[in-house]
Amino acid sequence: MSELQPKPAEQTNLLFEEVLRELNRHLVLDKSKSDVVIGAILTDSAILIDGDPGVAKTKTAKIIAQTLGIGFRRIQATADLMPSDITGSEVFDPETKGFKFLPGPIFTEGVILLDDISRTPPKTLSALIESFGEKTVTPSGSLKTHKLSPYSRFIATRNDHIMEEGTFPTPAAILDRFSVGIKFDDLAPEQMVVAGDLQDKTVNLIENAKQRLTEAKISIDRQIAIDSAMKIFAARIILKLKDMSEEIDQNRSSLSGLRGYLAMLSLSKVLALRNSRLNVNNEDVAQAAQYVFGHRVVKKPRSNTDLGVDVLIKIATDLA
Repeated sequence: MSELQPKPAEQTNLLFEEVLRELNRHLVLDKSKSDVVIGAILTDSAILIDGDPGVAKTKTAKIIAQTLGIGFRRIQATADLMPSDITGSEVFDPETKGFKFLPGPIFTEGVILLDDISRTPPKTLSALIESFGEKTVTPSGSLKTHKLSPYSRFIATRNDHIMEEGTFPTPAAILDRFSVGIKFDDLAPEQMVVAGDLQDKTVNLIENAKQRLTEAKISIDRQIAIDSAMKIFAARIILKLKDMSEEIDQNRSSLSGLRGYLAMLSLSKVLALRNSRLNVNNEDVAQAAQYVFGHRVVKKPRSNTDLGVDVLIKIATDLA
């Protein structure tokens, strides 16, 4: 086991601790899930957060953004939300007698949070695919492409079990754009008491946070090693999930492309760093699989098993 020696890796772990410390001043969160959220933001990975209303999904994103000194913009999803409401649109300028682009909230230089993604119409979600993958926006009817800020980070929240009128199933192609998915659980009574005492505190800004945010992604990408054996292990987990055709709906699950595989490698590096290692091991990959495929895997409605998705992923990991 190699210890953290290179300074950039040490600085990245220190940034982790500073953000985590600030989160703990305001919220009661599971440390492993906090690490995943922070790690995804540092590595510029899109995040899907599931959970009941009131479990601090939005507040978590906002505090991290404020701590890192980047912007925060919340977009409330509604059934009539149009693509231009998010991306912006071309409008006629009577002074120049030409069209000019008015940027939408997705051009925020920081965290863009789509609140309650299940209420977003499929057409609007489709308009976000380019933004997620390419960090660019091409407005409808326009030939010009606009770049997003290098500090932009995407988070969506979902009340997945609440299917009411005006909600839409999130397409697999959209779910696949989210590198990680996290479930925020309801607080226990004693946790509610602690959380209630943490309200109304001022969020502290980390020194040189924006510069360190940029350096953190480079540090994780370049300094945390993942050998060929771990890459094969990650690929075999996906293969085993594909083999579970009797339990998993293969048509609705996002298991075919490279995104899940690459997301697993990226998160594995984050988890290795958080365990003070410069090399990814089996435990990192196995833990990453839960967060990477928990929202990608959909069980068949008439599955013969009562096992949850998390258990199916664990079985696939054990067989890989």
